[in-house]
Amino acid sequence: MPEKSTRAASVLLAQCVDYEETNVHRAMTNVLETYGYLLDKLKPGSTVLLKPNLLLGRAAETCVTTHPVFVKTIARLLLDMNFRVLIGDSPALGSTVTALKRSGYIKALEDMPVEFVDFADSVRVDNHEGALFRHFEIARIVRDVDFLINLPKIKTHGQMGMTLAVKNLFGCVSGLRKKEWHLKTGSSPEHFADMLLELAALIKPDLTIVDGIWGMEGNGPQNGTPVPLGFIAAGINPCLVDRVLLECLKIDPQLVLTCRVAEKKQPGTTDLGRISVIGSSLEECTIQRNFKLPGLKNLMGNTLPHFVVDYLKSWFTEKPDIVREHCSLCLSCVTICPTQAMSLAGTNARQKIAIDRDKCIHCFCCQEVCPENAVQIKAGFCNRLIRTINS
Repeated sequence: MPEKSTRAASVLLAQCVDYEETNVHRAMTNVLETYGYLLDKLKPGSTVLLKPNLLLGRAAETCVTTHPVFVKTIARLLLDMNFRVLIGDSPALGSTVTALKRSGYIKALEDMPVEFVDFADSVRVDNHEGALFRHFEIARIVRDVDFLINLPKIKTHGQMGMTLAVKNLFGCVSGLRKKEWHLKTGSSPEHFADMLLELAALIKPDLTIVDGIWGMEGNGPQNGTPVPLGFIAAGINPCLVDRVLLECLKIDPQLVLTCRVAEKKQPGTTDLGRISVIGSSLEECTIQRNFKLPGLKNLMGNTLPHFVVDYLKSWFTEKPDIVREHCSLCLSCVTICPTQAMSLAGTNARQKIAIDRDKCIHCFCCQEVCPENAVQIKAGFCNRLIRTINS
């Protein structure tokens, strides 16, 4: 077992082929054997908050949310250690209770004395160490608990490339206040990544455990394709965890903005040689297929340098587009849009969702919450050209 100082800069990998409870329990026990010393400082009855990814209420097999068996297993282990266990998040739209029900959490944990909490009550927290953002409003419960465990799901993300350990902590911002951050960071994905990194450093979860048993590729974070990955990962530093995950997925860290910006702000962050990978080896957990990133990143990420991708994107900017035959006019995109670029247009049977391109800041919140996969990310001529060359 590595010394405590070494474990602080380590990332644990543990193979786990499915969500059968015995297999998940074995992998999760491995995590607590490695990082359990962090819990030694707590007294019996201390409060531990589990923060999964509950983007929206979707069935577990869609891989939109952290799997309920994954959360149930760590909750049971913590209860056995006599801790008070809370489970909560702030979905992009709708209530936490609705997301918990539709994602199977309430049924999966109905026989366990856990408490479900929403993140509606927020508090302003000064960001003294931040270089760009002086304060954040986060859920009060996140600040008040004794121990926070971050439980992300491996998924793609239209704007950031991937939503992993760092991005999952954006859920600690209450409800539609997330829209305010999209407005503040404007149309610059790099600036948004800056914000995510400073938020993660401020929240500083005590432990991160990643559900990588099954993940989502393609048009994530809601309408992508579930894929078997077969492992979980854990660590103290979310940036280090994300870097190891990208290695397992064979993704260039320069294509994932939180990793690219982290390296820019603090050189060496993405240097795999500085991270101690323990448990299963990288080779054992590296997938044997090409993991599909969303949109333009997937088309060019494996063939062109990232600075060329950035140059092309400055000319052929990715943008949301509505596939009318898929659209149910649920208005989720209209509700979530931070700049009110989305609106309902037309009359009666000819109604449709219209996009004001001058207002659109390309945050892809609309694509993130669309339940019908009706919002697609397009890159115009460049997208079609690259696809033709690669075909």
